Amino acid sequence: MKNKIYLMLIAFAVVNYSCKKQNTTIEEVTPAEVTLEKDHLAFKDYSTFISYYKALKGMSKSQRQSWESSLNFTSLQTTYEKFNGELDKLEKESKDKENYFRGFSELKAKYSGSLIFTEDSYRLNSSGSTEAMLINKDGFVKVGNDYLYFKETGMKTFKVDSYEKAQELSKSKAASTETQPLYAQAPSPNSFYPAIGGWNIIYKDRGRLLFRVKLYNLHSNALGYQSFASLEGMAEHRNVFGTYRGVNMSPGFTPDTGFTPYLAISYNNLTNDLYDILPHLIDMKADFFDGLSNIEHFDRVMCISKGLENNPQAASSIVNSGSEFSHYAVESQHTNRNDIYWRDIDNSFVQFSVLGQPGSFPFGSPAVFYGPFTLDCKNGSVQYQ
Repeated sequence: MKNKIYLMLIAFAVVNYSCKKQNTTIEEVTPAEVTLEKDHLAFKDYSTFISYYKALKGMSKSQRQSWESSLNFTSLQTTYEKFNGELDKLEKESKDKENYFRGFSELKAKYSGSLIFTEDSYRLNSSGSTEAMLINKDGFVKVGNDYLYFKETGMKTFKVDSYEKAQELSKSKAASTETQPLYAQAPSPNSFYPAIGGWNIIYKDRGRLLFRVKLYNLHSNALGYQSFASLEGMAEHRNVFGTYRGVNMSPGFTPDTGFTPYLAISYNNLTNDLYDILPHLIDMKADFFDGLSNIEHFDRVMCISKGLENNPQAASSIVNSGSEFSHYAVESQHTNRNDIYWRDIDNSFVQFSVLGQPGSFPFGSPAVFYGPFTLDCKNGSVQYQ
């Protein structure tokens, strides 16, 4: 009997020791990738930030909200959705224009800074809807020791030692995010740089479409120089009070164009020995628009550099569905170069078409078909159909 008890004690000690050792090992190899600091997210490094950027594209709205809740975080995208919910209620309850515009003015004051308002419209104050899922209502996220400040036309990096200093700098003229549209600069070590094209606005009847092209360059210790480009689009329709509201759409390539849609990528490098100065053509995926039926706002990657294709996604555990990066084309011309970045891209060779769906409740509108249109990738343009 004593021997049995003795053996049981030894077994318990061994199991207990093994568990402690295993837990210690897990803690050592899996440090916190993302945490909440005050009201903004803090990512371990730029590679981790890109990993979550990719993972969030595969999230449903409910998945994203659950993830935010687990961190006690409220993103700019969630703030935008709350605004839309309040405006929906205002539309439904307003009996006249005076009541509507009084309530709309109150909402504009409440959400000023997080949203951009014009006389008859509003939109996210962010360089994209994916970034809006990672930044707080004021446009901030921390990556490594840097504070990234996103606004609609671009992004600034503040290398300061406190969030308060970054906030102070963001309010100065020096923090202007106005840059030459879609003409990238060389990303400095451990940095993430977006170059944002102008909005292409296509008007028809009481509706309109807004499309723009964006280019992103990353320089990190883990990945070197990497790039990707995305297409952002949204559909809107005027409500009875004259405000453009988001409505659903189904975008696609115009059929029977006679050729495969493609991108043209131009390069720059740091050692000035790159002689391939002509744009490099990349076929877009034929299924690029798959899954974007009846959607109000999309922000989808068109093409990535080879080094991002197999980037380990530690963040993928937060997503049960596949990543939206499955619709990208891969550019691999300079796979062995670690000093090449994308200078600009052009997809003016691609024709798009969109079916605009009925307007939002309670003021519906008939579906509208937007015929073939092309995009001015750099400066944006206005078209009427």
